Amino acid sequence: MRNTKIAGIALITIGLLIVVHNLGIDIFSWSFIRSIGFLVIGLLLLIKGFEKTPRRNLYVGSWFSIIGTYFLLGEFHFYSLSPGLSLTIFTLTFGFSFCILFFFKNKDWGYLLYGNLLLLIGILFLLEYLQLLPPFYFEDTVDLYWPLILIVVGFIVILRGFLNRNLDKAK
Repeated sequence: MRNTKIAGIALITIGLLIVVHNLGIDIFSWSFIRSIGFLVIGLLLLIKGFEKTPRRNLYVGSWFSIIGTYFLLGEFHFYSLSPGLSLTIFTLTFGFSFCILFFFKNKDWGYLLYGNLLLLIGILFLLEYLQLLPPFYFEDTVDLYWPLILIVVGFIVILRGFLNRNLDKAK
């Protein structure tokens, strides 16, 4: 079984390299190798996460897969890689990865809460990047509203303690 996976992955990789070369893309540039490396590592971890009990591979695998796809699409010039878009994609990726953990790791609500919070922040960054929101001055906003993080973490601690106590009573 393991040999067939390795052979399949090798054939897919060789096929992709030939197609990319035929499209005239420099496959030996560092940025292209980085993109493919992230994507392949992510896909392998996702496969491992779906096959085995430790589901943390799903989190890391989804993160690597999405970031690899982001870099690869940048290599194909679907968009220009910029710090604003990168921050947006990284935030959305972490949020999405936490949501994946929620579905595969005993329905721990903390993962869903963190995931949705990161997805919301990422969507706000994306709307600003697409100029659908007025400019968002990150440093000024962080300086002004950083205590909200303490408030949110406090609510999470209280909620988790409440949920754990209710689960203990139910047992």
